[in-house]
Amino acid sequence: MIQITNANTEQSIYLKLEGYSAKATTETVTVVMTSQLTGKVQEFADITPTTTNGRYQELKVAPPAETDPATNAVMEEGLYLVTFYNTAKTTVFATRLAFVSNVPFFGEATYDAYQVGDNTAYNVYTQ
Repeated sequence: MIQITNANTEQSIYLKLEGYSAKATTETVTVVMTSQLTGKVQEFADITPTTTNGRYQELKVAPPAETDPATNAVMEEGLYLVTFYNTAKTTVFATRLAFVSNVPFFGEATYDAYQVGDNTAYNVYTQ
């Protein structure tokens, strides 16, 4: 499984692209990420692997920055189906599952214990 964050910084993805040349890094790749929650598609086009050998390729992607809150450009946290194509999208090199986590990360909730004599027993107490 691929794991990246939705931060607008360059991040590496390591995987084996079936059918991709093991000696050259001249062919570009298009990465299509589809959110399994919303169906929203994020495409990264013309990515040239920075490393390629017989075992894996390294691709660098930078998720979009949220520039306008109305467009909600930032990728949501969750699972994505990721498909790696050639530039013309005629050949599929690989299909993987990815988890995109939020930056900043969601914090875990903390709770205070119920106090005896409190008449609001159905409330959740937070610190």
